Amino acid sequence: MAYFKRLHTDQDIQAIREAAYLKWEQAGKPESDGVTFWLEAEQDCQKQASKDQVLPIDIVQEAGEESFPASDAPGWMP
Repeated sequence: MAYFKRLHTDQDIQAIREAAYLKWEQAGKPESDGVTFWLEAEQDCQKQASKDQVLPIDIVQEAGEESFPASDAPGWMP
């Protein structure tokens, strides 16, 4: 069974579309297929999403802070 990851949600695609359109307008509306503007907008949106994303290490650290001290540390025995 093949595993396919959906790269963008409908909201992602709309954000990329709007950003690409703004980039195209700012460039003076050149006659082109718009691929360059789309790729730049996609990259910008991905960078923004990664800034907003909570990283797994943050979750682990938070869980650790909440669970310690879970009990007294075991005594040291030589």
